[in-house]
Amino acid sequence: MEHRINLILTNSLKTNAFDDINKFKIHHFPMIKIKANNIKPFNLSDYDYYVFTSQNSVELFFDYPFVRVQYEENIKAICAGLKTEKKLRHYGVSIAFCSSSPYSNDMINELADKDFIKESKIALVVGDLVDCSKFEKLKKFAFIDKLEVYQTIKKTKYDKDLDLLLNKGNSITVFASPSSFDAFSKIYDSSITEIYSIGDTTSNHIKSKGFKVSTSKTQNFEALANQISNNYII
Repeated sequence: MEHRINLILTNSLKTNAFDDINKFKIHHFPMIKIKANNIKPFNLSDYDYYVFTSQNSVELFFDYPFVRVQYEENIKAICAGLKTEKKLRHYGVSIAFCSSSPYSNDMINELADKDFIKESKIALVVGDLVDCSKFEKLKKFAFIDKLEVYQTIKKTKYDKDLDLLLNKGNSITVFASPSSFDAFSKIYDSSITEIYSIGDTTSNHIKSKGFKVSTSKTQNFEALANQISNNYII
């Protein structure tokens, strides 16, 4: 079958969720990259719980040598979503709580009703763009500290191959974060591609810039891949 639609993925990490969509040709052009921060080693037992809201935060946290030599006995994790939980279990981490939703707001609301975190010390393992003000709700009954393990760097270099794909027309571009969309739109014309996104935050951000955006009811790459495939009969 001849591929007639170019599907452009802009997320930093590769995903195989779209591999089975034979009606599209898949292209990966990351618009952001993740850079680990240098943090001073500390005793992991200083905190009762570690909160992870993404796979990126898990991977980069466990890249620190001082973490790898301590974590088996000293980390109890709280996480958002099954994919983050799966990544934590890869490292053999004890999971104290995992929300069914991948959204940190939903996780926070669920945690607010849990007695086990009251009077505890919690480290938020996050990146530089995470809005930690949303965790204020938990500060009413727990000590919250921010542990910023990475920064998000937006791509600024023009890619001729991507521009050629976009200008051929008949393309779909997928965004998984507001930062990836912002980086893309500063270099390329966002009006010449159909836009899909993952997550309410990303969708609302794109809409606020005046663009139409489509998404899936369930917010993950697999569900979005199915939604896109169902929307196009070739």
